[in-house]
Amino acid sequence: MINTNVFFDVTDFQAAVLPCFKLSQIYDQLAQCDKSPLCCGSTTMYWMGLCVVDLFCQLCWLIPVFYTVDTGFWGVAWTMYVAHAGLICMVRKHVRNHLKIDGNIVEDFFSSFFAYPMVLYQCEIEIRAFNEAQRGKKM
Repeated sequence: MINTNVFFDVTDFQAAVLPCFKLSQIYDQLAQCDKSPLCCGSTTMYWMGLCVVDLFCQLCWLIPVFYTVDTGFWGVAWTMYVAHAGLICMVRKHVRNHLKIDGNIVEDFFSSFFAYPMVLYQCEIEIRAFNEAQRGKKM
């Protein structure tokens, strides 16, 4: 049974600071139930590529913290943050489709834009619960 009553967990902090690690955990759990997408015939290549792109976006939207407003980096930062939210939105949509959870892309995007650590944590919890239910059916 998954304990969803935990107020703070290390994985929450991990999802906020380095979401690429949480993405790898999500796709690893999707691979356990044979629902992970493939890139070049490998699920590992898919999530590694996604993690590299997401890490690049995250670094690009954090760089302007060290520069003044007039440098023009803030436009790049907002663009990269929206791209980051789009990647997290894609992950949430993928999880919803494979687990047959109702929702739409607008909800996914705005959830990813305003609360991406919670979205990643929610995806992980849903996949973990699905995997445990599948193991329970096999027994």
